[in-house]
Amino acid sequence: VNPATSVNSTPDYNKGGGACTVAIVSVPKNICGYKFAHSGVAYAGIYTIDPRGYREYIQNKLSSPMQAGVTYYVSYWVAKEQGTGTDTYCHPSMATNGLDAYFSSTAPGIDPSYTEATYNDPFLYKGNPITPQIQSGGPLITNTYPNNWEQISGYYTSSKGGEQYITLGNFNTFSNTITSPAWYTNPTGWAYYYIDDVSVTPVITASITTTNATCNGGNNGSATATANGGVAPYKYTWSPGGQTNQTATGLSAGTYTVTITDNNGCTVTATATITQPAPVVVSIS
Repeated sequence: VNPATSVNSTPDYNKGGGACTVAIVSVPKNICGYKFAHSGVAYAGIYTIDPRGYREYIQNKLSSPMQAGVTYYVSYWVAKEQGTGTDTYCHPSMATNGLDAYFSSTAPGIDPSYTEATYNDPFLYKGNPITPQIQSGGPLITNTYPNNWEQISGYYTSSKGGEQYITLGNFNTFSNTITSPAWYTNPTGWAYYYIDDVSVTPVITASITTTNATCNGGNNGSATATANGGVAPYKYTWSPGGQTNQTATGLSAGTYTVTITDNNGCTVTATATITQPAPVVVSIS
């Protein structure tokens, strides 16, 4: 996890077990409370806003650049801190509406003019607000139970391709950041969230091209499936018939369905129809 942050900010990487047992960055007990990981033994933590507009971000590089025209399923899990840790700024009841995901071809950096006096400006480029592709919507979870996590997810289709960085955080301006409760009821509270299990997965789509039977009652038709997205290699299962090649052969007239499974176990189905010519009618007079 890379700390793509505002000036002097310090997003946290909390990890349980092993050598990382420092109380402020451990799991489940850490600087802002007590929280089990959604899975595994670690998660990130960031402040999404404070009364000055201060916020933090985390960033990571994707395993491979996004491809133009491909749709991706984006998912990450968030949880509100308990406010029972050593940091008195963590406030268990302070929640915000912004914990979004932004994809970019280059690693975003902070605006050189971004200082502690300008916290209420949007992240990265002053005067040019960033619009994240995945948005969390309304206020996030506000309860603080140790095992409580909420999933944020959505789909993003890359128009040009080449995006290879994901940045997570609050991209709203200070005035557009909704807090619960309002600042005037808690002028010193900071909203802090844990983030775990971030995934970006290309969605599989499928199409079929067919060759129809040449004779009525014949069985020389064929159907070829093409998969896009997902993670190769792919497995194919045709029904009826049970053929497992990309192209099903020896088909008679009828409807056929292929199920494609990618290397991650994700599946998609597609259906096509093989036709045949009308029977030859012979008349004798």
